[in-house]
Amino acid sequence: MSDGQVKKKNKFLERLRSIKHIEIYVAVIFGIIMILIYLSTLNTNQTKTNSTTQSTTTTVTQYIDKMEYDLEKILAQMKGVSKVSVMISLVTEELTVENSNISVSTFPSIKGVVVVAKGVDDTFVRLNVLKAVQAVIKVSNGSIEILSSN
Repeated sequence: MSDGQVKKKNKFLERLRSIKHIEIYVAVIFGIIMILIYLSTLNTNQTKTNSTTQSTTTTVTQYIDKMEYDLEKILAQMKGVSKVSVMISLVTEELTVENSNISVSTFPSIKGVVVVAKGVDDTFVRLNVLKAVQAVIKVSNGSIEILSSN
C-alpha cells in the first residue's frame, strides 16, 4: 500500500470515529435493508397465491364443464330425450391448495343440477333422466330440476 492510500484510509477511519452514535446509523440502515428484503418476499408469495387461486378456479371450471358435457351426451342418447342442456351449480366454499396441487376430493360440492330437454314431459322419460343424473352426480332428488324445452 502506498503512503497516499494509507493516509486516505486513516482519514476515512478518523471521520468514522468522529461521527457520534454511528451504531444507531448502522442499525437504522440494517433495519431498512431487512424491511426491504421482507417486503420483496411478501410480494412474491402474494403473486404465487394469486396465480394458484386462478389456476384452481380454472381447473374447477374445466371439471364442471366436462361433467356437464358428459351428462348432456349420455342423456341425449336416452330414448325419448333430445336437445339436452345441463347446468351444474356448486356450493361456494374456500379451497385450500398446497404446493399448487389440487385433487378431486378438494373440489367444491355440487349444490344442484338443472336439466332442460325435449321429451321429458313423459313421466317415464322424466324418471329415467332423474335416475341417470342421480347415478352420475350423487345429489338428492330435491337438488335436481328437470324441465321441458320447446
